[in-house]
Amino acid sequence: MSVIKKIFVALIVIVVLVVAAVAVAINTVDINQYREQIADALSKQTGRTVKFGGPIKLAVTSHGIGIAVENASLGNPSWASRPQMASIGKLNLGVALMPLLNHQYVVSELDVSNADIQLETNAQNQHNWDLKPSTAATPVTNEPAVASNPAQPAAVGVRVNELSIMNSQLAMRDKDGKTSIFKVGKMTLTPEGHSTSVSLDADYNGTPIKLTLKATTDDLLAGGKWPYNADLTYAAYHLHAQGTADTAGKEIELNPYEFTTGNSSLHGQLMADFGGTKTKVRGSVMGDKLDTADLKPPADGSAAANAPSGSAQQTASGSGPLFSTAPLDLSALKSAEASIDVAIEELKVGKTTLKQANGKIALAGGVLTLDPLKGTMGTSALEANIKLNAAVSPAQYTFAFKAPGVDLANLWEAVGAPAFMTGKGDADIQLSGSGSSLHDMAASTDGHITITAANGTISSTATSGIASSLAQILSPGSGNPTLNCFAARFNVANGVGKDNGILADSSASTVAGFGGFDLGKENVDLTLNAKPKVVNTRGLMPAILVSGPLLGPNIGINAASTAQNVAGDFLKGNKIAGAISGALGGNGSANTIPPIQTAPDGQNACIYSLDHKSAAPAATAATPATQNKGIQNTLGNPASSAKKLGNQLLQGIMGH
Repeated sequence: MSVIKKIFVALIVIVVLVVAAVAVAINTVDINQYREQIADALSKQTGRTVKFGGPIKLAVTSHGIGIAVENASLGNPSWASRPQMASIGKLNLGVALMPLLNHQYVVSELDVSNADIQLETNAQNQHNWDLKPSTAATPVTNEPAVASNPAQPAAVGVRVNELSIMNSQLAMRDKDGKTSIFKVGKMTLTPEGHSTSVSLDADYNGTPIKLTLKATTDDLLAGGKWPYNADLTYAAYHLHAQGTADTAGKEIELNPYEFTTGNSSLHGQLMADFGGTKTKVRGSVMGDKLDTADLKPPADGSAAANAPSGSAQQTASGSGPLFSTAPLDLSALKSAEASIDVAIEELKVGKTTLKQANGKIALAGGVLTLDPLKGTMGTSALEANIKLNAAVSPAQYTFAFKAPGVDLANLWEAVGAPAFMTGKGDADIQLSGSGSSLHDMAASTDGHITITAANGTISSTATSGIASSLAQILSPGSGNPTLNCFAARFNVANGVGKDNGILADSSASTVAGFGGFDLGKENVDLTLNAKPKVVNTRGLMPAILVSGPLLGPNIGINAASTAQNVAGDFLKGNKIAGAISGALGGNGSANTIPPIQTAPDGQNACIYSLDHKSAAPAATAATPATQNKGIQNTLGNPASSAKKLGNQLLQGIMGH
């Protein structure tokens, strides 16, 4: 054996003996006897109270240095909601020795169980994870300051070979006191050759989450690109995706992905870039079917329990308002950019189904647009443009909807009403508003709503499904009358919609209406007057009042107009009739119904008749339901009596 070889062997023996000696020394020294000193030193370095309720063990194995800790805790600042920021039941940490020489921290093993960590932010925007050494940890000396080395320190790499977390949770509490809790039943990260497998079984605020991920890399934290294949299930949502993750460029590609929930199924490709000041997303969302009801967020009991006062606003009956007064948090729109093409073969929104829906979702500068959304509803094409501008305060919205050649039946179904009236027509809706909540936006809405139709039918069966009183004025007698024309126009200002003409003409009757709705107060107040063609009512046809909350209006006979018409018929020319008519508000007369005129070719007869009706005394506003009650009490007739009278008259005249 040469001298060089002998020296080399001797050096190896010496290194082995030194490492063995260190290992023996570490393994034989009871580090637990210094537990209090270690806790005190850590307390000074963190500025928090560190405690070790169980033993501390230090050992050297073939895997490196191993540390075992039980019942450790880290205290919270005085303003936090609980004494401890974190507590750990058991922790086993193994760090490889040799990589430390190359500034590499290789965690050969990390096992954590029964950990409880809560991150908090208070109203002053202080965070409990901001750790600052106590003043005692920085001794004052008279030694001159040493100039810092301008050279950058060598980069330190961190790598985790194997990870196991059991029965632990991480909670996040915001400055408003709302707490989100992420509980981990079991999470593992294990090497498989040159790949890494991750498995997660957890829940977020009570909603289960399952994840399996296989990445073609042996170091998930290393900078670079690596392919992956993942399956994620959250509540009823399931996502399968494959693609490439770039940890250096902070990008992830889903190409392709498949998303399913309920009866909905989507696919496409997406690219997300987290490397800049704003998250950027681009790609496509395609699918055979999407039902927006399937996208309802899972129930979040903890979030509801921590919701700020005024956000739920539930009534005694358990039903909330149509437009919430809770402030809208649109900050996410300002921190992201997006460009996504959408193509859905069948898009279901409520009871409306759009075929071949396509559009483009764009987000830039805090402005979100869906421009345009095109599709077909029934056999007619439609187009919608939606814009939400969160770059201004308060936020602004615009909504435009056009559906030329639409069938009225499709529109009724869209708002959840029976398809009692058919006929080809046009729908033109232009609305805009602003506000910091949905209620504010609704209450500030300006614009117009115009819906017309002609050459259809009225279904007696479907109409009676809404209210028998509507059936009696729209389709008196029997059968399904032919619809000649229909028009409903509203001008909207500051959330209040006032009619600009409501008129429907069929082979059975002509119906005119007046009144409106208030989006801020969420109520409607409409009066419908009818002039039957198939029978002679001698002016006794009562008006129908549609009034009350938008979500569930009351439809019934207008007691005021019923009593007025009865008085007018039996007391013609008598001063008593005039007095009663004046007391009742003077509405509900058949004289308020304009005659249907012959319109030029291509024009809707109801629109033409509204725009060219002869001058007549202006109809007064619809008598509110509350006023009707007062009138009924004054006359000594309760509402039920008036309604009964009207129904009896209709039944006697029309043979119902």
